[in-house]
Amino acid sequence: MKQQCQFETAKYKHEKNHPGEIATTPTRRRAQQETQGQKHVEAKQSDARRLQTLIISLAREIANLDESIASELALSRDREPSHFAYPVSVSMMRARRENLNNTIEGLTDRLSGLRQAKVNASRDLQIGTDFNFSQGYGPCSNF
Repeated sequence: MKQQCQFETAKYKHEKNHPGEIATTPTRRRAQQETQGQKHVEAKQSDARRLQTLIISLAREIANLDESIASELALSRDREPSHFAYPVSVSMMRARRENLNNTIEGLTDRLSGLRQAKVNASRDLQIGTDFNFSQGYGPCSNF
């Protein structure tokens, strides 16, 4: 049977205040915090892209509704909304358009808040401060 080499390791009493432990624990914690911060910044960026895409698609829907309203009104004899012969479909499309405009306004406000939170998280990441998840960097934060 072959004899294997055994390497001696430094033996020391493992204590909480060992010099090696003091140096590695904060460094490891800091690296984990930076990784978490980067993930939160990336999550905010993807949320912002998703909101921008949604806003663009709703704007296209509004443009389509405008065209549909114009074509319906071109076929209609009465163009006064208070008249009894005013097309019901046009009234419904106008209400839908108004709701979509309100939705876009709310999403735009949410997007601006999300961008501000992303800027704050990026700034904190660059400065090197500890992340306080109660300030809106956590997964359950409100925009």
